[in-house]
Amino acid sequence: MIDIVGGAYDTKACHAQIAARNATPSIPPREGAMPWPQATPGATWRNAAIDKIAESGRREWKKASGYHKRSLVENLMYRLKTLTSHFLWARTVGSQAPEVAIRAGVLNRMASLARPQSARLT
Repeated sequence: MIDIVGGAYDTKACHAQIAARNATPSIPPREGAMPWPQATPGATWRNAAIDKIAESGRREWKKASGYHKRSLVENLMYRLKTLTSHFLWARTVGSQAPEVAIRAGVLNRMASLARPQSARLT
């Protein structure tokens, strides 16, 4: 499991919660971050991220770690909520799953209709 969140979550408490769930975070260390002691939960991953950023830069770290997927997901959820409502009508989980699937299908259909059809000119 990968948790993808912003740099504001680069705290010891947040890393401890992620480590307790045996998840791999994708949290960018704050600017000027210093390594944590190895006994700190999440320190191994965070210290490795700091080293990688120092070695190749923040932009390359974000690409390599998959951090940019977060913005794609956030944008998708924004579009879904804007077009279909910010809440679910169904009250039970069994009914909510099909409702979400229908909404996602509608969004995918709208995107496919709006996508330009390109062809190579010879």
